[in-house]
Parts: sequence; C-alpha cells; structure tokens
Amino acid sequence: MAGVEQVVTRTVAPPKMARLAVTAIFFANGALVANWFARVPDVKQGLGLSEGALSLGLFAMAVGALLSQPTAGWVIGKVGSLKVTAVMAIANCAALILPGFAPSLPLLMAALFLFGASNGALDVAMNAQAALVERRYARPIMSSFHAMWSVGGLIGAAIGALAVARGAGTGAHFLIAAVAGVAVML
Repeated sequence: MAGVEQVVTRTVAPPKMARLAVTAIFFANGALVANWFARVPDVKQGLGLSEGALSLGLFAMAVGALLSQPTAGWVIGKVGSLKVTAVMAIANCAALILPGFAPSLPLLMAALFLFGASNGALDVAMNAQAALVERRYARPIMSSFHAMWSVGGLIGAAIGALAVARGAGTGAHFLIAAVAGVAVML
C-alpha cells in the first residue's frame, strides 16, 4: 500500500486540521445519506412505484456500493486516500441530485447505482483517510469520526423532514443538499 503511506509522508496539515477535514467529510456524508432516505417515500409516490419496484432501485444502490468498494481500495493503494476522498466527496454530492430528477424506474435505478457507487467508494476512502489521521494522533479517535457521521445523519434527517413539511420538491431539495455538502466537505 505504497500510495497510502505516501499520503502520510506528503501531508503537511497539522493533525488538528487533518482531523477537522476528515470529520467534515464524515458529517456531510451522513447528512447526504439521511437526506436521501428522508425522501424515499416521495420518490416512490412521485414515480408511482410499488414496494417491489422501489426495492429494485434500492437494490441498484447496494450493487453500486458493492462494486465500488473493492475498486476504491485498489485506487487508494495507487494514488492515496486523500485524492480518492476528495473526488468521491464531490461525486457523492453530485450523485445525490440524480434520484430527485429521475422520471422513471430504470433511470432511478441508474441514479441510485451511481449514488451507491460514489457513497461506497467515499466510505472506503474516508475511512482510510481517518485511519491515517488516527495514526498521526497515536491514539484511538476513529469513533469520533463515526459519531460525526451519525450527527450528520441526525441533522440530514431533520433537514429532510423540514423539506417534506415545507413541500419542497425532491429534486430541488437534493440540489440544495448537494451544494451544502460540497461546501462542508471542501
């Protein structure tokens, strides 16, 4: 894993800044995922999907994650987790927008495949980056990153509930969440 080790030696950010950056990624990712799940009933209703048809969309999301995770590990080994985390953070934000505008089940499945793939790759990359930061701290801090993912999830779910209560369109909601996600992650 020479690529991963290179990130450690090339990183010049103080440990606190590196920790803050990784924490922001975990937080924003949790919020993005929660925003999606808060709108699943609206997507189902908007497309007139049965429970079985919706399950196909969710299946596509899981397949995307399953296929991207081993690939992400390989790419991280080549270029390092920092680059993969940055690229996948932006890709995950962009991919969130797609399900909000999908006009049919096949396009929803494609959109959710991309959202799942970007989320799966980001999950591997941000955890690899978190492990590097933890190593620089020389003490266990991984649980703090995962706690912030949960905090992001709580806030994302609240934002999703507010968007539903205010009657915000799903596509517009996801677009705003994606822009906010990019702002937090970068």
